[in-house]
Amino acid sequence: MAVEEKLIVVTFKLPVVVSEDKETGAFTVKASKSILNNHLFNLQQRHPVMKSVWIGWPGIFVDDEGKQEQIRQVLADFNCVPLFPNKKTVDNYLVYHEKVIRPLFHNF
Repeated sequence: MAVEEKLIVVTFKLPVVVSEDKETGAFTVKASKSILNNHLFNLQQRHPVMKSVWIGWPGIFVDDEGKQEQIRQVLADFNCVPLFPNKKTVDNYLVYHEKVIRPLFHNF
């Protein structure tokens, strides 16, 4: 039996962003504004060397489990697995990122 190689990318934000149409309730997916994630994602989509799975926040706050399941289904076509942190968790992460992570890894 052959071993299937898989690249698992765990990131704060997915390389795509999900938005909800307020009239229909349908969810749509578009490319994110992240330069690095977007380039890696597009490269993987165009030249799949190995299967990749992206895990992270879809850019939308959703508490309803039914809507979360709809988002999971929409993102499955993009090999993305969404995580659904609450707004307070995201805000705390962003503060930590700007005060600690960014200065350590980007300002030298």
